[in-house]
Amino acid sequence: MLASHWQDVICFFCYVCCYSTSFVLFLLSVELTGCYKDAVFDQRDVEFTLGEGENHGIVEGLEIALIKFKKGEKSRLKIQSKYGYGSAGCPEKNIPADAELTYEVTLKEFEKVRTFSRAA
Repeated sequence: MLASHWQDVICFFCYVCCYSTSFVLFLLSVELTGCYKDAVFDQRDVEFTLGEGENHGIVEGLEIALIKFKKGEKSRLKIQSKYGYGSAGCPEKNIPADAELTYEVTLKEFEKVRTFSRAA
């Protein structure tokens, strides 16, 4: 289930882009490499439904950025701490509190999973 803030982000994005009161959930296939300073802490291909990235170890800032990606787009992203691991950091990945992260990301594929309507 999507967190309410994600529903609002996705609804706003779809409304602005599509002039609609409905929104679509997408399954994304992403190739990513996450770095803190010069150390790689995450390198993988991952599939997840937009809005549910946290369940797959995707930080919020990366998921927000992916909303605007086109299929095949590759980008280098700097993720501020508040959109990464925040003040808690991520000890199991050797990421300290308040760390800025860098990701190289490719949106390999996306497909429509489900369409929702939002009452006007």
